[in-house]
Amino acid sequence: VGVGGASSSNNPVQLLPPPPSSSRRNLRLSRRSKAGSLDDTTNVAIPLRTDGKPLSLDERLRYLELKTNAHFNFGAHPFFGSKKLSSCKEQSDLQKFGCVPGQDLYNPNAKTAGENCPGLFDHVVCLDHLPKPKPFDSPEVKLNGKQAPCLIYDFGIRKQPQFGQVMAKVFGCEVHAFDPSPVSTKWWEGDESNDLHTISNYHFHPYGAGGFDGDLELNEYDWGQVSIIKFPTWVLDCNPKNHTGPNCKPIETK
Repeated sequence: VGVGGASSSNNPVQLLPPPPSSSRRNLRLSRRSKAGSLDDTTNVAIPLRTDGKPLSLDERLRYLELKTNAHFNFGAHPFFGSKKLSSCKEQSDLQKFGCVPGQDLYNPNAKTAGENCPGLFDHVVCLDHLPKPKPFDSPEVKLNGKQAPCLIYDFGIRKQPQFGQVMAKVFGCEVHAFDPSPVSTKWWEGDESNDLHTISNYHFHPYGAGGFDGDLELNEYDWGQVSIIKFPTWVLDCNPKNHTGPNCKPIETK
């Protein structure tokens, strides 16, 4: 299972490590097996081996554990999204810093900010403790061996480096971008990434992050393979003795 955690519905998936069972075999599961379909209101297929044999209860439970962990992106905090953990005075999706003339999908005729550079700036970050931003086209400030004021790891960039590019150029951070896919490797070696090669504090690595070192088999690209932690933008702060009614007040979790 890769970093994204989910798999394309068009391909079988292999569970590693193998779930506890008497056979101790690696399993390849087919989610589209007719024998695994349920004729009920849910119509959720029971995963089967490719030979059509059903999984044991232990194997099915292990499969559920892997899919659940993937859906939550391996998040370990039990109160993530239900309790206010921090606050931020200034936050930004970085669009105002990186969606500038000459950059991908920039549209000078866009009527609203949301219509410009669509899909490239959709992750909000807190700016409270970052260096003062400078214009995108400012000359690079050489570190000359000094440590950068901030360090960024950007995983799974594909061919969209805008987040790391802004953090490197505008905030002067040392950025390490990771993606093991052939699409990213070809992009980095081609002309599309020429501008990034000129940024001394931006580094691309053709590998990803996982629970062990070794080779990774990638399925054909599909958005179904991507998992992003989703949580509400506000929670209810309630009286401990009464968790409902007028005693609950919404609090932003930005």
